[in-house]
Amino acid sequence: MKRSCLNEGVLGLLNKDIVIDVLSRLPVKTLIRLSCVSKGLRRLVSDPDFILVYMKRMEPISGLFFQERFRLCDDDIERHSYVQFGVQGAKVHQMLLDFLPEKVVLLATSNGLLCCRSCMPSPIPSIYICNPVNKDWIRVNWDAPNKKDSIAFAFDPASPRDMKTSLYFELVQVHHHVGRCETDDAYFSFHIYSSPSRAWVKSTEICRCEYKLCKNRATFAGGCLYWMTESDQVLMFDVKNELSCLISLPLPATEDNVPEKCIGESSGKLHCVTISQDGVVVWVLEEHYESRWVLTWSITLETLEEENNRYLYNLAERVEKQSIDVFFPWMKPLAFEDGLLVLLVSLDVYLYHIHDKKLEKLCSLAELGRHSMMGPTVLLHSLSLVPVSQP
Repeated sequence: MKRSCLNEGVLGLLNKDIVIDVLSRLPVKTLIRLSCVSKGLRRLVSDPDFILVYMKRMEPISGLFFQERFRLCDDDIERHSYVQFGVQGAKVHQMLLDFLPEKVVLLATSNGLLCCRSCMPSPIPSIYICNPVNKDWIRVNWDAPNKKDSIAFAFDPASPRDMKTSLYFELVQVHHHVGRCETDDAYFSFHIYSSPSRAWVKSTEICRCEYKLCKNRATFAGGCLYWMTESDQVLMFDVKNELSCLISLPLPATEDNVPEKCIGESSGKLHCVTISQDGVVVWVLEEHYESRWVLTWSITLETLEEENNRYLYNLAERVEKQSIDVFFPWMKPLAFEDGLLVLLVSLDVYLYHIHDKKLEKLCSLAELGRHSMMGPTVLLHSLSLVPVSQP
C-alpha cells in the first residue's frame, strides 16, 4: 500500500489540514521550489485537496504573454514572448510554450491557464488548454476551424465543480455572419464547448451587429465574456444563460478627442480604460443591459507626467497629436487586470500600478519582435498549480 504524501519525515508528524493551510499561503514560485525538495512535498503540492484550497487565494499577476500580428494580412506569426514581472528590468523569455506539439496562436488566459490554437496551416487544427508552470496540456477538437473567428476561454476555479475528477472549462467560438445582400442584417453566432461533454454545441442565441470583433481580445468577468468590436461597442455573452447584447462604451462625445481604449477584468467586473486628452480614465460596468458605467479612477496627463517624469515628457501635447495619427498613437493601453495597466508609450512597454501610481518600464518593442506595433495580443497572466490533464 502506498504511503500518503504526509508519511515521510516531519510531514508525517503534522496534521494534513495544518500543512495545507500553511503552504497555501505561499506564492506559486516558492511552492515549485519546495516540490523539488522531497517526494512528499511534491505529492502534496499536486494533491487535489491542496489545489482546491490554493485556488481560493488570489495569486498576483506574474507577467504577460505577447504575440505579434501582421498589419496587412491575416497570416499567423509563430513567435511569442513572455515578459516576467518582479525582476530587475523585467525579463523577456521567448517561446515558453515549446512543450506543446505544434506552434500556436495565443487566444486567452484565465486564472493561470492559457488557451491557444494551432498556427495555420496545420494538419489537424486544434485548440490547446495548458498550464505553463507544470507544462501540462490537453488538446480540444476544433470541429469548425476558422482563424477569422474569435475564441474565448472561461475557467473559474471558484466554480463548485469537482476538480478531483475533471477540469471544468468552457470555450465560446464567435462567428460573424455578413448578409448576402444589403437588406440582410449582419450578426454574431455562438458555438459553445463544454469540457465535461467534450463537444461543441451551437447556441440558438444571435446578436445583430454590422461590426466585426477585435481579434483575441475577449475578457471573462463575472460569468460573462466580453469582446471589443471595431465600433464603440462591446459584445457580451452570458455563458450560463446563453444571452448576448451590445454594450456602449463610455467614450468622450467630441470627435476630435477619440480615445485609445481597452477592456479588462478587476474584482470580478468588466472595466474599460480610455486614454485621451482627458487623461487616463478607468470605468467599471455596473449593468450590461443598460450600458451603465461608473467612473472608478482617473488621472490627468499632466499629473501622470509629473509623477513619472523619468519616463514621460510633453505627454499632453503628444497625446493630443495622436488623434491625427491613428495607426501609431503615442500612448495606448494594451491590457488591464486587477489594477495593473500595460501601456505602450512610443516604442516602449510599461506597467502602471493604478493604486500605487507607479510606472515601470518593462521592455522595448524591439525585444518583442518587429511586428509588435500593430494590434498585438497581450495577455496578463498569473501562475497556477492547476493540473490540466487528468489521470
